[in-house]
Amino acid sequence: MGRYEVLRKALCGYFCAVLRVCTVFCLCTVFCVFTVFCACMLLCACEDDGRAVAVFTGVEPVYQLGVCDNRVQALTLYLTEPDTLSLGIDGGTGIYRLANLNDSVATAQFAEELNGYQRICLLPRAEGETVLRVADSDNDYTELTIVVRRRLEYKLVKVEASYGITAGYTQWLDPLAEADARHVLVEPGGYILLVPDSMVESARGVLEVYPTADATAPLVGRYSISHNEGEGPGKVWTFTVEGRERVFRQTPYGPTSAELVLAEDITALSGSGLLPGEVVAVRRELFCTED
Repeated sequence: MGRYEVLRKALCGYFCAVLRVCTVFCLCTVFCVFTVFCACMLLCACEDDGRAVAVFTGVEPVYQLGVCDNRVQALTLYLTEPDTLSLGIDGGTGIYRLANLNDSVATAQFAEELNGYQRICLLPRAEGETVLRVADSDNDYTELTIVVRRRLEYKLVKVEASYGITAGYTQWLDPLAEADARHVLVEPGGYILLVPDSMVESARGVLEVYPTADATAPLVGRYSISHNEGEGPGKVWTFTVEGRERVFRQTPYGPTSAELVLAEDITALSGSGLLPGEVVAVRRELFCTED
Protein backbone atom coordinates (compact mmCIF):
# COMPACT_ATOMS: atom_id res chain seq x y z
CA MET A 1 0.00 0.00 0.00
CA GLY A 2 2.91 2.31 0.61
CA ARG A 3 4.11 1.97 -2.98
CA TYR A 4 0.63 2.73 -4.35
CA GLU A 5 0.33 5.80 -2.18
CA VAL A 6 3.69 7.09 -3.43
CA LEU A 7 2.63 6.40 -7.05
CA ARG A 8 -0.68 8.18 -6.56
CA LYS A 9 1.00 11.26 -5.14
CA ALA A 10 3.51 11.29 -7.95
CA LEU A 11 0.80 11.12 -10.61
CA CYS A 12 -1.21 13.85 -8.89
CA GLY A 13 1.85 16.04 -8.77
CA TYR A 14 2.55 15.38 -12.45
CA PHE A 15 -0.99 16.24 -13.56
CA CYS A 16 -1.02 19.38 -11.42
CA ALA A 17 2.22 20.54 -13.02
CA VAL A 18 0.80 19.85 -16.49
CA LEU A 19 -2.37 21.76 -15.60
CA ARG A 20 -0.33 24.75 -14.37
CA VAL A 21 1.70 24.78 -17.58
CA CYS A 22 -1.46 24.60 -19.73
CA THR A 23 -3.04 27.40 -17.73
CA VAL A 24 -0.03 29.63 -18.12
CA PHE A 25 0.09 28.81 -21.84
CA CYS A 26 -3.57 29.66 -22.34
CA LEU A 27 -3.22 32.92 -20.44
CA CYS A 28 -0.19 33.87 -22.51
CA THR A 29 -2.07 33.02 -25.70
CA VAL A 30 -5.08 35.11 -24.67
CA PHE A 31 -2.81 38.00 -23.68
CA CYS A 32 -0.98 37.84 -27.03
CA VAL A 33 -4.23 37.77 -28.97
CA PHE A 34 -5.59 40.70 -26.94
CA THR A 35 -2.36 42.65 -27.49
CA VAL A 36 -2.50 42.09 -31.24
CA PHE A 37 -6.18 43.12 -31.28
CA CYS A 38 -5.43 46.35 -29.40
CA ALA A 39 -2.57 47.13 -31.74
CA CYS A 40 -4.83 46.67 -34.78
CA MET A 41 -7.50 48.91 -33.27
CA LEU A 42 -4.86 51.55 -32.52
CA LEU A 43 -3.59 51.43 -36.09
CA CYS A 44 -7.15 51.75 -37.44
CA ALA A 45 -7.78 54.68 -35.12
CA CYS A 46 -4.62 56.36 -36.33
CA GLU A 47 -5.74 55.87 -39.92
CA ASP A 48 -9.17 57.32 -39.12
CA ASP A 49 -7.51 60.47 -37.78
CA GLY A 50 -6.82 61.41 -41.40
CA ARG A 51 -10.36 62.52 -42.28
CA ALA A 52 -11.60 62.30 -45.83
CA VAL A 53 -11.88 65.48 -47.85
CA ALA A 54 -15.18 67.25 -47.08
CA VAL A 55 -16.81 70.51 -48.14
CA PHE A 56 -18.87 72.15 -45.39
CA THR A 57 -21.15 75.12 -44.81
CA GLY A 58 -20.67 77.61 -42.01
CA VAL A 59 -17.49 78.77 -40.31
CA GLU A 60 -16.18 75.39 -39.09
CA PRO A 61 -17.02 71.71 -39.71
CA VAL A 62 -19.29 70.06 -37.14
CA TYR A 63 -18.34 66.44 -36.49
CA GLN A 64 -20.58 63.88 -34.83
CA LEU A 65 -19.19 60.34 -34.44
CA GLY A 66 -16.49 61.15 -36.98
CA VAL A 67 -18.94 62.38 -39.63
CA CYS A 68 -19.17 66.01 -40.70
CA ASP A 69 -22.79 67.00 -40.01
CA ASN A 70 -22.64 70.24 -41.98
CA ARG A 71 -20.99 68.64 -44.98
CA VAL A 72 -22.58 69.53 -48.30
CA GLN A 73 -22.52 67.39 -51.46
CA ALA A 74 -25.18 69.19 -53.50
CA LEU A 75 -26.58 72.71 -53.52
CA THR A 76 -28.70 75.08 -55.58
CA LEU A 77 -27.74 78.62 -56.55
CA TYR A 78 -30.00 81.28 -58.08
CA LEU A 79 -29.23 83.97 -60.61
CA THR A 80 -31.42 86.40 -58.67
CA GLU A 81 -28.99 86.09 -55.76
CA PRO A 82 -25.68 86.82 -57.50
CA ASP A 83 -23.55 87.14 -54.36
CA THR A 84 -20.80 84.56 -53.98
CA LEU A 85 -21.35 81.59 -51.65
CA SER A 86 -18.45 80.74 -49.33
CA LEU A 87 -17.79 77.13 -48.29
CA GLY A 88 -15.01 75.51 -46.27
CA ILE A 89 -12.79 72.48 -46.92
CA ASP A 90 -11.58 70.01 -44.29
CA GLY A 91 -9.76 66.68 -44.25
CA GLY A 92 -7.21 65.19 -46.56
CA THR A 93 -3.63 66.44 -46.68
CA GLY A 94 -4.61 70.12 -46.47
CA ILE A 95 -3.28 70.86 -49.94
CA TYR A 96 -6.22 71.11 -52.33
CA ARG A 97 -7.01 71.66 -55.98
CA LEU A 98 -10.31 72.36 -57.77
CA ALA A 99 -11.66 70.85 -61.00
CA ASN A 100 -14.93 72.30 -62.31
CA LEU A 101 -16.89 70.43 -64.98
CA ASN A 102 -18.58 73.54 -66.40
CA ASP A 103 -17.32 77.03 -65.58
CA SER A 104 -20.07 78.60 -67.67
CA VAL A 105 -22.70 77.48 -65.13
CA ALA A 106 -20.84 78.45 -61.95
CA THR A 107 -17.28 79.44 -61.12
CA ALA A 108 -15.27 78.28 -58.12
CA GLN A 109 -12.05 79.70 -56.73
CA PHE A 110 -10.03 79.61 -53.54
CA ALA A 111 -10.48 82.37 -50.97
CA GLU A 112 -8.63 83.34 -47.80
CA GLU A 113 -8.56 80.82 -44.98
CA LEU A 114 -10.93 81.27 -42.07
CA ASN A 115 -10.22 79.77 -38.65
CA GLY A 116 -7.55 77.59 -40.22
CA TYR A 117 -9.80 76.13 -42.92
CA GLN A 118 -9.37 76.69 -46.64
CA ARG A 119 -12.34 78.50 -48.19
CA ILE A 120 -13.79 78.42 -51.70
CA CYS A 121 -16.22 80.88 -53.30
CA LEU A 122 -18.94 79.89 -55.76
CA LEU A 123 -20.57 82.33 -58.17
CA PRO A 124 -23.61 81.42 -60.35
CA ARG A 125 -23.29 82.31 -64.04
CA ALA A 126 -26.08 80.64 -66.03
CA GLU A 127 -28.87 78.11 -65.59
CA GLY A 128 -27.63 74.55 -65.64
CA GLU A 129 -25.70 71.98 -63.62
CA THR A 130 -22.03 71.37 -62.95
CA VAL A 131 -19.87 69.18 -60.72
CA LEU A 132 -16.98 70.57 -58.69
CA ARG A 133 -14.28 68.11 -57.60
CA VAL A 134 -12.18 69.05 -54.57
CA ALA A 135 -9.07 66.86 -54.31
CA ASP A 136 -5.99 66.82 -52.07
CA SER A 137 -2.36 66.07 -52.92
CA ASP A 138 -2.98 62.31 -52.44
CA ASN A 139 -5.80 62.51 -55.00
CA ASP A 140 -8.46 61.79 -52.38
CA TYR A 141 -11.48 63.85 -53.34
CA THR A 142 -15.11 64.75 -52.85
CA GLU A 143 -17.56 66.04 -55.44
CA LEU A 144 -20.08 68.84 -55.11
CA THR A 145 -23.07 68.96 -57.46
CA ILE A 146 -24.11 72.55 -58.22
CA VAL A 147 -27.47 73.39 -59.81
CA VAL A 148 -28.08 76.97 -60.95
CA ARG A 149 -31.66 78.15 -61.48
CA ARG A 150 -33.06 81.41 -62.75
CA ARG A 151 -34.77 82.21 -59.49
CA LEU A 152 -36.08 80.76 -56.26
CA GLU A 153 -39.69 79.66 -56.70
CA TYR A 154 -42.19 77.21 -55.23
CA LYS A 155 -44.64 75.38 -57.49
CA LEU A 156 -48.12 74.28 -56.43
CA VAL A 157 -49.84 72.00 -58.95
CA LYS A 158 -53.63 71.75 -58.67
CA VAL A 159 -54.75 68.13 -58.27
CA GLU A 160 -58.45 68.27 -57.43
CA ALA A 161 -61.12 70.20 -55.55
CA SER A 162 -64.01 69.27 -53.29
CA TYR A 163 -66.83 71.21 -51.63
CA GLY A 164 -68.03 71.31 -48.08
CA ILE A 165 -71.40 72.67 -46.98
CA THR A 166 -73.32 73.06 -43.76
CA ALA A 167 -74.74 69.72 -42.62
CA GLY A 168 -78.24 69.08 -43.92
CA TYR A 169 -77.83 71.03 -47.17
CA THR A 170 -76.06 68.47 -49.34
CA GLN A 171 -78.67 68.99 -52.08
CA TRP A 172 -76.96 72.30 -52.84
CA LEU A 173 -73.55 70.79 -53.60
CA ASP A 174 -74.00 70.40 -57.37
CA PRO A 175 -75.53 73.85 -57.95
CA LEU A 176 -72.80 75.29 -55.73
CA ALA A 177 -70.00 73.67 -57.76
CA GLU A 178 -71.54 74.88 -61.01
CA ALA A 179 -71.96 78.45 -59.77
CA ASP A 180 -68.45 78.50 -58.29
CA ALA A 181 -66.72 77.38 -61.51
CA ARG A 182 -66.20 80.94 -62.72
CA HIS A 183 -64.38 81.86 -59.48
CA VAL A 184 -61.80 79.06 -59.51
CA LEU A 185 -58.28 80.41 -60.04
CA VAL A 186 -56.67 77.16 -61.17
CA GLU A 187 -58.13 74.14 -62.92
CA PRO A 188 -56.81 70.62 -62.20
CA GLY A 189 -53.44 70.40 -63.94
CA GLY A 190 -52.87 74.15 -63.68
CA TYR A 191 -50.38 75.51 -61.20
CA ILE A 192 -49.28 78.44 -59.08
CA LEU A 193 -45.74 79.77 -58.75
CA LEU A 194 -44.69 81.57 -55.57
CA VAL A 195 -41.59 83.74 -56.05
CA PRO A 196 -40.32 85.01 -52.66
CA ASP A 197 -39.16 88.59 -52.36
CA SER A 198 -35.81 87.31 -51.07
CA MET A 199 -33.99 84.16 -50.00
CA VAL A 200 -34.67 84.92 -46.35
CA GLU A 201 -38.26 86.18 -46.76
CA SER A 202 -40.40 83.43 -48.26
CA ALA A 203 -43.67 84.47 -46.57
CA ARG A 204 -44.42 87.09 -49.22
CA GLY A 205 -43.60 87.72 -52.84
CA VAL A 206 -44.80 87.58 -56.43
CA LEU A 207 -47.71 85.31 -57.37
CA GLU A 208 -47.96 83.78 -60.83
CA VAL A 209 -51.15 81.87 -61.64
CA TYR A 210 -51.27 79.50 -64.61
CA PRO A 211 -54.99 78.59 -64.79
CA THR A 212 -54.44 75.50 -66.96
CA ALA A 213 -51.58 73.08 -67.59
CA ASP A 214 -50.86 74.55 -71.05
CA ALA A 215 -51.18 78.22 -70.07
CA THR A 216 -48.18 80.28 -71.15
CA ALA A 217 -49.11 83.76 -69.88
CA PRO A 218 -49.71 83.85 -66.11
CA LEU A 219 -51.94 86.09 -64.07
CA VAL A 220 -49.49 88.08 -61.93
CA GLY A 221 -50.19 89.30 -58.42
CA ARG A 222 -48.90 89.08 -54.87
CA TYR A 223 -49.05 86.50 -52.12
CA SER A 224 -48.50 86.49 -48.37
CA ILE A 225 -48.53 83.71 -45.80
CA SER A 226 -49.33 84.40 -42.15
CA HIS A 227 -50.16 82.44 -39.03
CA ASN A 228 -53.78 81.60 -38.37
CA GLU A 229 -53.95 83.41 -35.04
CA GLY A 230 -56.72 82.39 -32.68
CA GLU A 231 -58.56 80.24 -35.21
CA GLY A 232 -56.92 76.85 -34.88
CA PRO A 233 -53.78 75.41 -36.50
CA GLY A 234 -52.60 76.06 -40.03
CA LYS A 235 -51.73 79.24 -41.91
CA VAL A 236 -53.56 81.91 -43.88
CA TRP A 237 -52.59 82.31 -47.54
CA THR A 238 -53.64 85.58 -49.18
CA PHE A 239 -53.57 85.80 -52.98
CA THR A 240 -54.10 89.20 -54.60
CA VAL A 241 -54.59 88.98 -58.34
CA GLU A 242 -56.51 91.15 -60.84
CA GLY A 243 -57.35 93.54 -58.02
CA ARG A 244 -59.15 90.86 -55.98
CA GLU A 245 -57.95 89.47 -52.66
CA ARG A 246 -58.58 85.77 -52.05
CA VAL A 247 -58.03 84.28 -48.59
CA PHE A 248 -57.26 80.58 -48.16
CA ARG A 249 -56.81 78.68 -44.94
CA GLN A 250 -54.32 75.86 -44.91
CA THR A 251 -55.31 72.63 -43.25
CA PRO A 252 -52.70 71.36 -40.78
CA TYR A 253 -51.60 68.51 -43.03
CA GLY A 254 -52.27 67.21 -46.52
CA PRO A 255 -52.66 63.51 -47.33
CA THR A 256 -48.85 63.32 -47.74
CA SER A 257 -45.94 65.60 -46.88
CA ALA A 258 -45.79 66.77 -50.51
CA GLU A 259 -49.46 67.76 -50.64
CA LEU A 260 -51.15 70.92 -49.48
CA VAL A 261 -54.84 71.61 -48.93
CA LEU A 262 -56.08 75.20 -49.14
CA ALA A 263 -59.68 75.97 -48.23
CA GLU A 264 -61.59 79.11 -49.28
CA ASP A 265 -64.92 80.27 -47.92
CA ILE A 266 -66.99 80.66 -51.09
CA THR A 267 -70.34 81.42 -49.51
CA ALA A 268 -70.26 84.98 -50.83
CA LEU A 269 -68.83 83.93 -54.20
CA SER A 270 -71.48 81.35 -54.96
CA GLY A 271 -74.06 83.83 -56.15
CA SER A 272 -76.88 85.76 -54.57
CA GLY A 273 -79.94 83.70 -53.72
CA LEU A 274 -78.35 80.33 -54.51
CA LEU A 275 -77.95 79.22 -50.89
CA PRO A 276 -80.18 79.75 -47.86
CA GLY A 277 -78.91 82.50 -45.61
CA GLU A 278 -77.64 80.21 -42.85
CA VAL A 279 -75.57 77.97 -45.15
CA VAL A 280 -71.77 78.14 -45.20
CA ALA A 281 -69.90 76.72 -48.20
CA VAL A 282 -66.17 75.95 -48.51
CA ARG A 283 -64.05 74.86 -51.48
CA ARG A 284 -61.06 72.69 -50.60
CA GLU A 285 -58.30 72.55 -53.20
CA LEU A 286 -55.59 69.91 -53.15
CA PHE A 287 -52.16 70.96 -54.47
CA CYS A 288 -49.04 68.89 -54.99
CA THR A 289 -45.91 70.82 -54.08
CA GLU A 290 -42.90 70.68 -56.39
CA ASP A 291 -39.40 72.11 -56.15
